[in-house]
Formats: sequence, structure tokens, C-alpha cells
Amino acid sequence: MAGQTLFVLASSFVKMSILVSYFRIAPEKSLFRKLVWGTFGIVFVAFITFFIALWVQCSTSVNSAFSYEI
Repeated sequence: MAGQTLFVLASSFVKMSILVSYFRIAPEKSLFRKLVWGTFGIVFVAFITFFIALWVQCSTSVNSAFSYEI
């Protein structure tokens, strides 16, 4: 699970850092700047969603998966 957490963190922060770079070069009050803000919001919400889903996912044990009762 640590590898998945690291992947979610790394990929999200790389995406957000690229968007911050775009934000710095975008002209004031332009459509491009608004799109960058929107995309940043989508990436951030996806990051939070995937991070929470990763840590609260169901983890069943092998013993509870096989029941001998009919």
C-alpha cells in the first residue's frame, strides 16, 4: 500500500506543479488562466478522492473470504 500511496502523491504533485508553471506564464484575466484553475481543482479533488479511497479500501482476510457454512 505504501507504493500506491507514493504513486498517488507523486503523480498528483507532478501534475499540480506543471499547472502552477502554466499559471505563472498565463496572462491576467485570460481564458487560459481560468482553465488552468479549473484543471488544478479537478486534479486536487481527484488526488483527495484517490488518497481517501486508497486508505479506506476494503481489506478482507483469506479466512473470512472462505466460509464453510452453507
